[in-house]
Amino acid sequence: MFIIKRLFILLPLVIVSGSLAEWHEETVAPTLSHQLSIQLDSSGTPHVAYIDNETVHYGYWNGSGWELQVVDTAGFDNVYTSLALGSDDNPHIAYYAFNGSLNTLRYARLINNTWVIENLDFNIINSDFLSIAVDEYDQAYIAYRDAHFGDGTLRCIFFYDCDWHRGIVDNSGRNPSIKVNYPGSPGISYYDPVMRVLKYARYTGSWQTMFVDYSGDTGYYSSLAIDSNHNPKIVYFDSANLQIKYAQYEATVWSIESVDMRNDVGYFCSVALDANDTPHFSYTYAEEPEGYFEIIYAYKAGGSYHKQVVLGSDGMASMSPIALDDDSQPHILYSRGLGNPTLNYLWREGSAPVGQGTFTAKNHAEGVLLSWSITGDTPASVSVLRGLTQNGSVSQNDTVALSGALSGSATSWLDVSAEAGVKYAYYLEVTELDGTVSHFGPSEIVVPGAVSELTLSDPFPNPASSALTVSYELATDGAVSLNVYDLSGRLVETLVSGNQTAGRHSVSWDSSTSATGVYLLRLEAAGEAITKRAVVSR
Repeated sequence: MFIIKRLFILLPLVIVSGSLAEWHEETVAPTLSHQLSIQLDSSGTPHVAYIDNETVHYGYWNGSGWELQVVDTAGFDNVYTSLALGSDDNPHIAYYAFNGSLNTLRYARLINNTWVIENLDFNIINSDFLSIAVDEYDQAYIAYRDAHFGDGTLRCIFFYDCDWHRGIVDNSGRNPSIKVNYPGSPGISYYDPVMRVLKYARYTGSWQTMFVDYSGDTGYYSSLAIDSNHNPKIVYFDSANLQIKYAQYEATVWSIESVDMRNDVGYFCSVALDANDTPHFSYTYAEEPEGYFEIIYAYKAGGSYHKQVVLGSDGMASMSPIALDDDSQPHILYSRGLGNPTLNYLWREGSAPVGQGTFTAKNHAEGVLLSWSITGDTPASVSVLRGLTQNGSVSQNDTVALSGALSGSATSWLDVSAEAGVKYAYYLEVTELDGTVSHFGPSEIVVPGAVSELTLSDPFPNPASSALTVSYELATDGAVSLNVYDLSGRLVETLVSGNQTAGRHSVSWDSSTSATGVYLLRLEAAGEAITKRAVVSR
């Protein structure tokens, strides 16, 4: 074994640092590897596994540097390996050995500082990821693909009740991610290349499979987590819509959300749950053929996804698995650079602000009024996005930026381009001072068509300092009056008095000469009356 001394780098130019948290990076080894694994032990120490130069490596942080060990030096056709830590914090590693024509599935454990290696399956044709998990009794579960027939069978082998159990999970499956729900009951998320869908399988004496997302060619790079209620959570790449998605299973239903709405984002995604079952994600965005890539960290809080570009650089990112410490801080492993390859480790110290708030859409005489309230520090900027709602779902690929960048102190914006009879889905994009981007929404609304009743909208803005707009709708032609009263019932001003046609109308009230306080706006038409409150504040 050998030790690489800690290379401590704080990256102010490419690592986004906020006032409450800082990202750091260090080099683990000078290598380029594709399937990477990172796990944190019970003391928060990171452990990694990777393949370099046809050699399986294992490493951990010993307090002053990275201590790297050679696990196996057999020839390797592929660079796929997977790491899990047992209850004693000792590593379990699954990988493929190559005999010149076919692969052998191998399993290595570190027992009394000695690597014990077993051959579990022979003569495998494979060019795909594999995944390992261990249960509370340190029994191993390995999911892998054998391409002997057609698109390849998804297989699982696990040690339970003093024996190895081998079986076919599905006749078509790749990119598996395995976790253990209960001892003897593993679950696997995977992509079915024949049906081009995301599936989930669980073992209850036999393998039971279910469809998770069948909206198109979706399910690549799936990463599975099991929450405290034993429900599966899956993050994955949707190739049809070129975005990263998150699926959650509750009772008998899968609910699916988009984590990032930017196109062509979500490669090599990974998920981990903290003690409160809050999901944290890492994934990559790449521009081809330019070769620029980003590593993105995201988490969900307050009903929205908060995203931060951790690293942006020219080169190549390979995988970006994530692990969480006891403070819910992310630790990410990645490989970069073809000309000067390095295996790198990113981690965050401190705490990050968890933005929460409300975001609503309401019909207004002039369009749709978007209003919001955000807790915490004032963000750098906000902007309103709009998408169409079709067949009961939001088409996020059609989302467009409407407002441009608004001041972080803004609390409302009026969409005057909304069309009658159309159902819209609005989002609020919030950019924090440290670069974290969050999306609140969607807030869905149908813009009404013809007026069927007398309505008086809330005045805007409210409170007002100098002027406000009052909008109303008339169902029929006729006499209309709109008056302003103070709380004592005294008439302050008449805004409208006379005949008007049916439809939408609006009028402004110049409140600059009125005293601060609460006023009543009273609309009367066709024998009906509606009253709204308006506040003048300076």
